[in-house]
Amino acid sequence: MFIDLDGFKEVNDAYGHAAGDRVLTTIADRLRTLLREGDLVGRVGGDEFVIVSTQISDAAAVAAVADRMVGAVAQPIDIGHASIDQTVSIGVATAETSVTAEALLARADFAMYEAKQAGRNRWAVYDDNTRQRVESNRQLIADLRSGLGTGQFEIWLQPELRLADDALVGFEALARWHHPTRGLVPAAEFIEAAESSGLIVELGNELVRTAFGQMALIVDAIGRGPRLRINLSRRQLLSDSILDLISDELDRSALAPEDLCCEITETALIDDPDGLVQRLERLRDLGVELAIDDFGTGYSSLTHLHVFPVGVLKIDRSFVAGLGTDHEATMIVRSVLGLAKSLDLEVVAEGVETEAQRQMLLDLGCDSAQGYLFAKPMPLAEALTYISSGVVQAS
Repeated sequence: MFIDLDGFKEVNDAYGHAAGDRVLTTIADRLRTLLREGDLVGRVGGDEFVIVSTQISDAAAVAAVADRMVGAVAQPIDIGHASIDQTVSIGVATAETSVTAEALLARADFAMYEAKQAGRNRWAVYDDNTRQRVESNRQLIADLRSGLGTGQFEIWLQPELRLADDALVGFEALARWHHPTRGLVPAAEFIEAAESSGLIVELGNELVRTAFGQMALIVDAIGRGPRLRINLSRRQLLSDSILDLISDELDRSALAPEDLCCEITETALIDDPDGLVQRLERLRDLGVELAIDDFGTGYSSLTHLHVFPVGVLKIDRSFVAGLGTDHEATMIVRSVLGLAKSLDLEVVAEGVETEAQRQMLLDLGCDSAQGYLFAKPMPLAEALTYISSGVVQAS
């Protein structure tokens, strides 16, 4: 079992190396308590451990041991002045008699990377295709790194319309990558690779600058700017660069702070609500609107929604898709809209594709929406044509 701590660099950066050492020794102690007679555990790198067991009999036993390892590490770690929620990614490989120790360790290492790519805080078992999948992802990351700053990454804009009269409220900035050999790479694929590799801050900042540049051209063309929505990752929001970047771009652009909305996903807020509130408050102090994206996918955030300084909730498309046909999805949308109204929050529905969905959202009191019913994401030139076609801007 090859064990790697998730995001350990962030612990050292935020709390110092003494705290990092305490995390390492605590995890080492926890792993020791799970060993059985004949097992061996060792630290083989800065934040990497290996466990060797000769007493695993079948796949069910592997799963039981790996689950215990993940669960034991995930318990909060007290470092004196703070409590840290540390997780691990574990790769598991089993040996046939013909496999060398070096090959077995390499297989477990590949499986560990796959666990990280799948979202971290989990384990994965090596199979015949693991190496190919991991190496393919590593190539994608290398291509991503070399593509930064070269113009390969673009912003496409998806209109957001007010439901009451279909007036244009603004645009959401969505990332697109024109790979030199693969063509258009799906955003979900390369954003995930950027997250796992730590390139998300550099990529995200490049996309923010691009979005502001495009909105400047829109303002030049039509004399005023619709609202711009930009997506920020958790890691990007916690970086030291994002606040200065947004402040500088607002100073340079014709976009008023109140016409900018920064979105962060609900699951990112749940992962570290206390650590993000201060950053969100500093953005709000700039005059920027704040939104929780994909709302409804992380129910626990309802318990501390009042803590986040946000003014907008975006209902996740998975619930919008079930409006009128799925009772649970319909009730969730109804409940979110009721909650938002009681807290004086604006609500935007994502992924609206049918007139029936639009009408139901309007009847339930939803403010605005985006989706293929109105318009698909489009490059800047098409967005300018869309605006000039006669669409009315919201006042």
